[in-house]
Amino acid sequence: MPQNSVREGREAAAFAARLICADLRTWKEAFRAAREFCGASPDEKLVASEIRRWQALFAPDAHAEALLRKRRAALSLMRRVPELGLRLVGVVLSGAATENSLPETVARGESEKDAAITLLNAGLMAEPFEASYPTAFMRRHKGAFTLLTEIDGEEILIRVVPFGTTLPAPEKPDEWQREAEALGSAGPEELEALCLGKESECHPSGRKGLAH
Repeated sequence: MPQNSVREGREAAAFAARLICADLRTWKEAFRAAREFCGASPDEKLVASEIRRWQALFAPDAHAEALLRKRRAALSLMRRVPELGLRLVGVVLSGAATENSLPETVARGESEKDAAITLLNAGLMAEPFEASYPTAFMRRHKGAFTLLTEIDGEEILIRVVPFGTTLPAPEKPDEWQREAEALGSAGPEELEALCLGKESECHPSGRKGLAH
């Protein structure tokens, strides 16, 4: 890729990330603005990295608190309905979330009706949900059915997909990311370790990542 294109792509990603973090724009709005202002379409993974960088530099404490609160809510949901085998994916796991980001969990092998009944039996209300801009997971699995529930004061998304659906794969963490945040998906054991700061115990490498 030409050097100018690389530079323009990085500038577009940084521009979009600033809009998402500072102005609380949606990803859709930020990407459109970046294309118009920078003349380049930002790369999604680079935008996520730029969001982590922005948060680490300008709002480290608030960002860490928001991530911990949202992750704990997802963990609480996993423990409340273990039958669903929920796993956390998306920006709340990867560290690229903002205050407006909803924890995104995946239930494999359940029907929408069975998932809703399981939640109801656990004392949790759930309703169908359709976002105006799909997450990375939903763009790969467009047929997934989404439920929205609430626990510990946090709204949480549950993506209901067929058994055997491929989950996001682990990636190499960037310099603003802990290793467990780059796992792609996390179950209750990994998520609990991440919340406690002991994620190395559950990571295949056995190494600690960077702290926020």
